Amino acid sequence: MATITLATTQGLRTFVDGVPAPPLLDDVDVTAVDNCDGELWAIVEEHELTRVREGNVATVAKIEAPGTCLLAQRDAVWIGTEGAHLLRFADGTLAPVLAFDDAPSRAAWHTPWGGPPDTRWIDAQDGRLYVNVHVGGILVSDDEGASWQATLDLGVDVHQVSVDAAGTVWAATGAAGLGESSDHGRSWSFHTDGLHATYLRAAVPCGDGVVVTASSGPRSRDGAVYRFDGEGFTPCNSTLPARFAGNLDTGRRRTERRSRWPASMDACTSRRMPAAHSASLRPSCHRCTRLSSRLVERDGAAPSAQCQESLSRTATIPRPFGVIA
Repeated sequence: MATITLATTQGLRTFVDGVPAPPLLDDVDVTAVDNCDGELWAIVEEHELTRVREGNVATVAKIEAPGTCLLAQRDAVWIGTEGAHLLRFADGTLAPVLAFDDAPSRAAWHTPWGGPPDTRWIDAQDGRLYVNVHVGGILVSDDEGASWQATLDLGVDVHQVSVDAAGTVWAATGAAGLGESSDHGRSWSFHTDGLHATYLRAAVPCGDGVVVTASSGPRSRDGAVYRFDGEGFTPCNSTLPARFAGNLDTGRRRTERRSRWPASMDACTSRRMPAAHSASLRPSCHRCTRLSSRLVERDGAAPSAQCQESLSRTATIPRPFGVIA
């Protein structure tokens, strides 16, 4: 049985083998969602950390600054916020990660439009935590957030950090294409061969490759989806348009918070893919992708044809921010 859950501006919507199920959360704005050990964790109405366990919904903590992203682990839930802050929820307590506020290069963090930076993405592998700040590069912690090291020059303009099962770190960058690091972010190589343009908003490990979204710039109308196979990029346009009228984005930008966009499927990867510029991608703990704020493949199998069809019909659902499959 394949289950897909979408986080949208009007709650969590679920499809079971292509059939809509009663919503887990209704008539609320869900910014981010993740799944760990059968529990769903979500940021609701920007300020509530919500847990869904066996159908029971509970708000477990209040988030002061608007939440932007989260990562659920067995022992803790990590939450990024506007203003480029990081919170940790563990043992029933939500607390700021104070060392993150003193992270190296913080004084240089910024946004192109002059506003405060945001924590944009969080991932982890083998005890290492990777946090992407826009614009602030990627911060790495090996000690549960007690200390942080900066990686990548801020000018590379990182939009998403993802880690695959082998521990390779991938970065979608605005200035250098797809970044790859095999030593936990200490050194990087960059890939652009086959892309029509090198401004990347998303990068997610997917099977034996990496799915990325690319365009010619932040306000461009030539967004596209590609798959990187270790040598070059191949367009994923067997069922997707060759170009989108905007960027396929990671997370929500302030100016896009109330926009509404559909979701669709990409047949060339058999993975959930956004069909408009406000959706996003991330890697999963298995072999699938996480779309928008988070996607997890529940039992390691690709979604059924019925689920693919149902997700392709979700144009009536306001802007899917996250998917759990």
